[in-house]
Amino acid sequence: MMSEDSVLLNENDQLACSCADIVNQDNRLAFATNRYHIEPTHQPWWVNNDMVFVKSYDNNTILFKKNKMSFGDEGYYACHSDVIYYDDIKDVMYNRVRIYVWIKTKKSFFSKVPFQVTNEIVISPDGSHLQIPCVPTSPCYDDVKLFKDSEELKINKTNGIAFDPREGFMITNRNYTYASFNFTCSITMYGRTETKKRSFVTRAPKESYGILFRSHIIIPCVPTSPCFDVKLFEGSQEVTINETNGIKFDPRQGFLITNPSYIHVPIDFTCSVTVESLGRTDTVKYQYTKFNDEDTAILNENDQLVCTCSNSVNQHGNLSFRINLYGIYPGHEPWTNYNDMIFEESYDNKTITLRKNKISFGDEGYYGCHNEYYDKPYSDVARMYIWVKTKKSFFSKIPFQVTNGIVISPSDSHLQVPCVPTSPCYDMKLFKDSEELKINKTNGIAFDPREGFMITNLNYIYAPINFTCSITMYGRTEKVLYHYKRLSEVVIKMVN
Repeated sequence: MMSEDSVLLNENDQLACSCADIVNQDNRLAFATNRYHIEPTHQPWWVNNDMVFVKSYDNNTILFKKNKMSFGDEGYYACHSDVIYYDDIKDVMYNRVRIYVWIKTKKSFFSKVPFQVTNEIVISPDGSHLQIPCVPTSPCYDDVKLFKDSEELKINKTNGIAFDPREGFMITNRNYTYASFNFTCSITMYGRTETKKRSFVTRAPKESYGILFRSHIIIPCVPTSPCFDVKLFEGSQEVTINETNGIKFDPRQGFLITNPSYIHVPIDFTCSVTVESLGRTDTVKYQYTKFNDEDTAILNENDQLVCTCSNSVNQHGNLSFRINLYGIYPGHEPWTNYNDMIFEESYDNKTITLRKNKISFGDEGYYGCHNEYYDKPYSDVARMYIWVKTKKSFFSKIPFQVTNGIVISPSDSHLQVPCVPTSPCYDMKLFKDSEELKINKTNGIAFDPREGFMITNLNYIYAPINFTCSITMYGRTEKVLYHYKRLSEVVIKMVN
């Protein structure tokens, strides 16, 4: 695959890229290679793999050069401006001006880069897809295949498997995202074939609460032996485990519940595991508490906020709170931060508590319970959104602190306008210049009151536009203007 945003080099070829901003010199320029940002000073400097970075004295251009490209240098090379930045929560790089550099080599058919970045199969936080970082070193491959165990998988939309040679395989087929598998990827070039095996083992945490996604619950009841008899109880009543009842069991993951009767109400589950050879049965209780509107709570200004984060089963990982982007790690002694929030940890290491006697404007947002023992995507799934109703402003401060403006995806596929109200009791409208936009799927505009507007309509993405967001509450209306300007003045190109 070759396109206008990619270039093919041989090993030992020279690479030279320039990054320029010919319109606005107030923005600081930098390079981003895959996930690493490089900001050169006026003087040339070198990194450990002989790459040279130079910045012009007029601040309009920076230059990146390497005399001999080698295996491992392949990947994305981006021109980065300080008006395009990285949001850690969404894990999205806002470097839309970028090219992909291929390095043809016979050392390996598999690129090193995605494995350095992810080091494993990636699963999305909502469990909707897997990404297998099977990336060739050259677009001139003869064939790429994917196998589940020994079965070859068809790469097509019907089967829920897509392939991008710069990203790898994207799997949306739920038969593969909710179980443990061995995937094998094969690449054929130059008359020979290389393979790599990637294991996907679901690592659901073992906390004593169910893990809620919007479409399903995972009850992480995982036995230590395959010689088991497993049962699930709702209260004292045994639950039938079959597809008709919307309950599946994988001994390596636990119970997957898609039955809405269990998802949308608070329930106590009990899992029992009987090992006949030992002649005993163990039981564990899992408490699933449904938040208001699934995962939200509403407070008034000056209300008291008290949150607890607990782990009664596995104390291997340190517990902490996440408030929007910020992690908070309390010690055994209570302490207070500058915002009068008090954090304390129990001496048994099972519970931490967050308390603020008077909640105020600016405290709204996501409050998460985090256990460092578990890797993403499970590390931050226990969270809720807290609204703080106030008449000081109808617009939440949080998204402006986090994003500070309109966000565009790396592929130009959507815009996010962070128009977030301070209360869920609102009348919300969006305008393009003076024209009111219809908020519906047909028009490519969706709204989440905790995130803002998500725009996929290409008519609004490829032109400079003024967006105005209005919120009406308590008989009055407030408005905020967002100016979206495509950053086409920032360019990256190969230098002859």
